[in-house]
Amino acid sequence: MDSYETRQRYWGRSLIGWPVMRNAAPNPSHHHISDLELLNHSSLVVTQNVDRLHQKAGTRAVTDLHGRADEVICMSCDYRCPRDEVHDRCADLNPGFQHYKAETAPDGDADLEVDFSDFRPAGCPKCDGILKPDVVFFGDYVPRTGCIRRWMCSRPAMACW
Repeated sequence: MDSYETRQRYWGRSLIGWPVMRNAAPNPSHHHISDLELLNHSSLVVTQNVDRLHQKAGTRAVTDLHGRADEVICMSCDYRCPRDEVHDRCADLNPGFQHYKAETAPDGDADLEVDFSDFRPAGCPKCDGILKPDVVFFGDYVPRTGCIRRWMCSRPAMACW
């Protein structure tokens, strides 16, 4: 996310992909896992998924090991906000990108290949720093707090990878 061009491409493609991910519905497996919690057969679900579908299905005790795609964090000041706020700001800053259509990817991205050089990513409203979804990107490290909670609760947990 250090590269401005990478941020332009990421947030530009996200204008199309994020609404699909945000509006995704849990499948029967998510509901069955939630049922296991209700029956006291599971006390914690540890997942690498960032889509919050376990929570949408009703599971309460979830560790999102790789973060949450529905939240955004500033890489400078740790400001946090719902992703929809950044999405709306990017849409306002880039009205010319509203007409694009593309196939979406499961990570909130879209297979959009256009010239992103005019795209304006939203900066942090507090410090104008770099904003990114609060997820572990490929090559990043899993936050230590997530690892510790997973380790402490691993015996009664049901892992959903």
